[in-house]
Amino acid sequence: MWCFLDVETTGVNLFQDHTLEIGAVLVDEDLRFIKEFHSFVRPDKAVNFSNASKQVHGFEESFFYDKSDSAEVIEKFFNDMGTNFRFISWNISFDVGFFRKLCHLNKMTDKYNKINYRHIDLQSIFYWYCVENNLEGLSSLDDACNYFDIPRSRYHNALEDAYIAYEIFKKINNRMNFSFL
Repeated sequence: MWCFLDVETTGVNLFQDHTLEIGAVLVDEDLRFIKEFHSFVRPDKAVNFSNASKQVHGFEESFFYDKSDSAEVIEKFFNDMGTNFRFISWNISFDVGFFRKLCHLNKMTDKYNKINYRHIDLQSIFYWYCVENNLEGLSSLDDACNYFDIPRSRYHNALEDAYIAYEIFKKINNRMNFSFL
């Protein structure tokens, strides 16, 4: 099985920033939808969002005050989604890094380690697709959405971005017919 993962955070520094939202779409080997997961995450300590973060997500700090803490969210993720899958994500090292950090901080590394560690980076697949099809200047998630005519909201949303990754992967697979599925 495949789990399309997206994580929204307060920034890009794994050691200083915090996870704000997790979205995931679980599909079978034939890319048929099984289920989804979505949760906002209350940061483990009071943080001030940068203006850039507020513009990307559209949230103020106060939005997260009553959300579940990271321990509750990670436990619910594993209860709902299990561990029998590989992660696929746009910029996999970013999303898996923050996800793994949450597992570590909440003493759930043993569950994380049950996930197939051969994760797939959709951004690299899209790059390869563009090279193979002589498409120059396309590299971002927005570029992929525009190219494949996939609508995207103004603000980043983890569940929406997980679904977008799922749709992009299906469209590339339909054109390239990956042998690893």
